[in-house]
Amino acid sequence: MAGRRSSERRVVVFEEVHETLTFRQLCRESGVHGRTARRLIELGLAQPVDAARHDERFGRDAVALLARAERLRRDLALDHQGAVLACELLGRIERLEARLSRYERP
Repeated sequence: MAGRRSSERRVVVFEEVHETLTFRQLCRESGVHGRTARRLIELGLAQPVDAARHDERFGRDAVALLARAERLRRDLALDHQGAVLACELLGRIERLEARLSRYERP
């Protein structure tokens, strides 16, 4: 029986790790000044992932959002509200294009 293989199957489950960032880390990685980042967050550009904690934690996606908003502010001379609106519209366009691409034939 030494050469007999076991018919047991092993299932390995990988947990998805959701890394979060502090406000300071978010500012550093996005390249956005703290006051600017705070204003963009107040306007709804990004939300903390765990509102119950006293220290705000943000998902990695917030880095790209803040960086995009800052580029729009700088390059197009938009104010904070305009940058947030532009980010929301660009995000919506990207989601619609992704949905549309599922229906297009190659």
